[in-house]
Amino acid sequence: MRNLLIVLLLTVPLGCDLFENEQTVPVAAIGNWEWTHSAGGWGNNADADSVDYTMKVTLYAHEAIWYRDDEIINEFWVREKKERWQENSFYMKLKDKKGCDMRGIYSSAENLLTLSSVGCTDLPTHYFKKAGD
Repeated sequence: MRNLLIVLLLTVPLGCDLFENEQTVPVAAIGNWEWTHSAGGWGNNADADSVDYTMKVTLYAHEAIWYRDDEIINEFWVREKKERWQENSFYMKLKDKKGCDMRGIYSSAENLLTLSSVGCTDLPTHYFKKAGD
């Protein structure tokens, strides 16, 4: 009986880890993305050519890192899309829980990544183009 308990304790965590390896970000979207503009929300619309800073997002299969002038400003865990979200979308949950989670939408036809807030209505939507790695 004791051996069975040990086997169960060792295999249950492994079984759960199998599901952690599922793809959350579309494979073609993984990589570096350069900010082009932001629009909407309560702030001003901003264009990358008209401001004195840069922003980029690096997407991995299960996480994302957002930079402003090469300094990390947010780190996210990336999860599967929420129910009723469009295809090629994914949920970005803040690691430090300070701020708003985001919804990412990847458009392969336009080579575009759109990030909009989840649960915060006053933030702009941010648009990124794939960087030439």
